[in-house]
Amino acid sequence: LTHAEAKLLLKHLGFQPYRQGPEAEHVQRILVESDEDGNGLVDFLEFLGLMDRIRVLQRADRCNKLREQFIKHRRAHRSADVQAQDLRETLAGIGIPLREDHVELVERVVEELDIDLAALKFPDLEDIAQRVVERLQSAMAEAILQHADKLGLSMDVFAEYQVAFDQLDVDGSGTLSFEEMRRALEMHMGRPPTVMEVEDLYLDLKKNSDEELEIREFMWMMHTASAIKHLFKKGEAFTLRDVPPSKLRDILRLFRLAENYIVKISFEELLEHVANYLEVRTNSDLREELPERVTNVRQLVAYVSKKVEEGNGANGIVSPGPR
Repeated sequence: LTHAEAKLLLKHLGFQPYRQGPEAEHVQRILVESDEDGNGLVDFLEFLGLMDRIRVLQRADRCNKLREQFIKHRRAHRSADVQAQDLRETLAGIGIPLREDHVELVERVVEELDIDLAALKFPDLEDIAQRVVERLQSAMAEAILQHADKLGLSMDVFAEYQVAFDQLDVDGSGTLSFEEMRRALEMHMGRPPTVMEVEDLYLDLKKNSDEELEIREFMWMMHTASAIKHLFKKGEAFTLRDVPPSKLRDILRLFRLAENYIVKISFEELLEHVANYLEVRTNSDLREELPERVTNVRQLVAYVSKKVEEGNGANGIVSPGPR
């Protein structure tokens, strides 16, 4: 995984790699430290180590509050242990929002950890709190991803909106104000939006401008501003001429062309071959011309790989070129 992909996966697993604060700073620091060979990638074992180190940070961050709740309930019930019926209240006391339908989740976590609910010790409570937080945040991340998919957002655009939301949500409330939404729009429009432009988006969402926006509403609003109202600046075009020759040759190799042919042809011939296979012009903006939005080299290689695989047995790209 690249560092950006690792952060997105961490977010999906319930961590906070984007929101301003110690956890995001810690993630960035240990990403660099974990990249032992300095290649900008994180392998599976490095990723597991990264998760463990973040968990240590999270547990330390909530330890004092959790201990206060543990002592409070111990005194209230004249027992050295927090009883099972107090577990939900205890977790809510440190800011973990548990609804009635989350009780079953807590029970599953307790069963997985093989903890005796009749007499919870403080270390047990720490383990439960950590696991419950991760499950809740992971479930929310999955729901957000499904929402993004329904909107037709690519993974890159989804990640971009997720980063923007978390960075603007400085207080960690999980919502954005009108002013924070305005700032998000400004970052993508290249100019400050007018009050009317922002208010129109709130009206489309059937929200008052003084109401807070949660992440799915934020993504809907950003998608509407971009794809429907066309408020966002287009930015630089991405064409085949922006792709390094080595990557163009890698793309041709996907079509099983003769290696001695691939390495000998000129840059212009490389461009022409790849353009012909993709059925675009060499100066076409690939963000607009291909069936899927392609904005960088990695996405282009992934797109061609998928289409070539489909072409082996369906209606993807079929290679009629030199062998």
